[in-house]
Amino acid sequence: MFVTGMPHTASALLVCLLLASSAAAFENEPAGLGKLKFGMSPQQVEKLFPGKVRTLDMEHLGATPVKSAYIVRQVLPDQTVAGLPAPTNVELRYWKDKLWVIIVYYGANSNNDVAEGLNKQYGKPTISGQDSIWRGQKVQVNTVMRERWYAIADLALSGEAQKVFAEDMRKAQERLRGQQGAAPAAPPPAAAPKAPGAPAAP
Repeated sequence: MFVTGMPHTASALLVCLLLASSAAAFENEPAGLGKLKFGMSPQQVEKLFPGKVRTLDMEHLGATPVKSAYIVRQVLPDQTVAGLPAPTNVELRYWKDKLWVIIVYYGANSNNDVAEGLNKQYGKPTISGQDSIWRGQKVQVNTVMRERWYAIADLALSGEAQKVFAEDMRKAQERLRGQQGAAPAAPPPAAAPKAPGAPAAP
């Protein structure tokens, strides 16, 4: 989903993250991933991983980028994640300078490695299928196996983002309705007759 004036296209990431609910906490509901904790600022993360953090603009690592004045993106390459045998790339998304979403691109690890690792950590998913969701009181984990990543999100920050995106969409729809209802522009005046032999306008 790109958010400039309004959400542009449906993103698997945002659709899953905005399923916030009052579901019971799942087993070992996380507060982040390893040393990364939800609510941390980009500067705090940079201190935890000196020289390893790279700031992103709209690079597409796998999950659809989200563009907003309130969002900062970073990536941590070659990270070891519990339950996975091979290194991963970890994308961090911040909402108003608070760590909001952690996306694990699992690379050489298999879908089975990921499914087994998440099941071992968090128990039975809230929703099972090709892509699974663990929905707790504060955190949601969801997999997107086709694109080879999974996300861990803070639901309180997701709720804040949802309200802003919804308001942006409402304003954009109002602008669109205003443009559609505006009177068509008047045609330009006809050009004055040209004297015989006058050169054509450049």
